[in-house]
Amino acid sequence: MRDLDVSNLLSALQGGQLSRRAFVRRVTSMGLSAASASMLAQSALAQPATPLSATPAQSVTRSITRQEYLAAVQRAFPFEQPLTSGGHVLQALGNDLMTLTR
Repeated sequence: MRDLDVSNLLSALQGGQLSRRAFVRRVTSMGLSAASASMLAQSALAQPATPLSATPAQSVTRSITRQEYLAAVQRAFPFEQPLTSGGHVLQALGNDLMTLTR
């Protein structure tokens, strides 16, 4: 197997003149294993890990504190003081409806 032939085939694959299947077929006929040929084709067609459009923004995001979280919850769900004290709390599961009918 000549390196120049593989290099030419890689260039054709990257340029779109050769399909991945045809690349693997030709390289395996030159003596490379199918697994190696597939990995070579995959690496040749791989895109950069971080495209330019995915560069991080200049501003930094800060996590809120526990106090800020609790204040936001209280604003979203305001609690009122009960008019009377006492009472009962019933807790039941959906599969335990017989508890409520007794």
